Amino acid sequence: FQEMVGRGMRKVPGASYLAQANNVFAPGVSRVIRKRPGFSKINTNAISATGIWTSFIHLGEIADSFYGTASIVAGTHNIYTFAADAPTAVAGGTNFTVGAANLVTPLLFTDGTNPMAIFLSLLRDLPQSINAAGTRADFTIAGTGLTSLKPAIGEIFTQRALYGDVDRDGTVFDDRVYWSDIRDGNLITDHTTQFLSFETRLKDKVRGLRKISDICIIGKLNNIFTMIPTPEAAAPFMVQEEPAGRTRGVVSHHAMEEADHKMFWLGNSNIHSMDQQFQFRDWADAIQPTIRGLNDARREVSVAGVDTDRSLIFFSVSDGSDTTNDLTIALNYKTGGIWLWSLRRNCYGYRAVSDEIRLVEGGYTGFAYYGLTGTAGNLDDATAVIDADVFTPRYWLNGLGIEQKIPYVLLAVDPIATEAITVQYRLNDETTWSDPTGSPYTVSGTDEKIIVVPLKVVARRLQLRFRN
Repeated sequence: FQEMVGRGMRKVPGASYLAQANNVFAPGVSRVIRKRPGFSKINTNAISATGIWTSFIHLGEIADSFYGTASIVAGTHNIYTFAADAPTAVAGGTNFTVGAANLVTPLLFTDGTNPMAIFLSLLRDLPQSINAAGTRADFTIAGTGLTSLKPAIGEIFTQRALYGDVDRDGTVFDDRVYWSDIRDGNLITDHTTQFLSFETRLKDKVRGLRKISDICIIGKLNNIFTMIPTPEAAAPFMVQEEPAGRTRGVVSHHAMEEADHKMFWLGNSNIHSMDQQFQFRDWADAIQPTIRGLNDARREVSVAGVDTDRSLIFFSVSDGSDTTNDLTIALNYKTGGIWLWSLRRNCYGYRAVSDEIRLVEGGYTGFAYYGLTGTAGNLDDATAVIDADVFTPRYWLNGLGIEQKIPYVLLAVDPIATEAITVQYRLNDETTWSDPTGSPYTVSGTDEKIIVVPLKVVARRLQLRFRN
């Protein structure tokens, strides 16, 4: 516990942890808490009021083109180009199964001749492709004795396409990872040998497939496997299971992201990472009850994105009985700081704009957003006010459990322009907040100000709440 100490005037020594922190963050190595940034619309006109984005991809060196996949309720699940506002559907190929949960994995690779974007869907629809000219077509993964492989997830690794949790000519092999021929994403010469199988005693499918440097991580709910290239051996990969431990596996391929020389992923009750030395770390011990309380039926459609400028990684999840990803966990991967944001996101992606890599966020109302821009934005509304809200712990006023007079609290505030700060408090084990006289308090300028918050109460413990 944290205690206020001192004679007469009491204060909290050193840094204080926060019992709860909503819509705030501290970027990089900074310990200064501030309100989170907002977000801004990329397309000012929605593709549909019920359009739900399921992936984004920029074609990079292939072409300066940006695409997204979106599912429209009671409509179609299509590929859209952002060449116009609103984005328009790309003709050709075969559409994906409709549904917000049918998340799409886009990969940049080749069909053996031409570089292109390849799109794989979680429900194992027929893969799609778009080439440099913007032409869309079915992407048939075939080979000798193999008519069509339909993967749920994929990755590009050591000049091959890896395909996990697959439908092979009508039979599902959800424990397997197949690999393509070198630099040819739609050719598997021998489907009877070009795969690895990851059966476990608990029988769970392959849920994640992502690379970090020359290590490919294969994640199941309770297991982490690694694939290492063996170019001089008869088989192209060597596999081993890492001692991660029960429940430290992966819940969603789309909630895995590489950052700071590590692979991060969302687990059943924590956020985990593994580095190139195969060392594991748990990052979210402080909010384990929150992660355990997520909607179990929607863990597989949790999604993640990274903002390297601020050293933040985001996990958008469905809390409790939510049927959309209304809660976003923001983790600073340098300091370990963790905060809860009210952002409703169904997917993330990245777009190169004049050589600047921007985080793109997909919502549920037909709009795509540039993340961490502007001063407004809540859930799926780019104009809504951000409610920054933090709780201190319940401070002990002394180590003896003795009731003590609290005439007032002094708050040191360093404002930016004009700020209106709402202060509330609760005593001992109270569950409701009380409002001190004068709250909210307005401060202005750029110099540090001292706010006198009158309480005039008697208590053993004190908890404060600050909202902006």
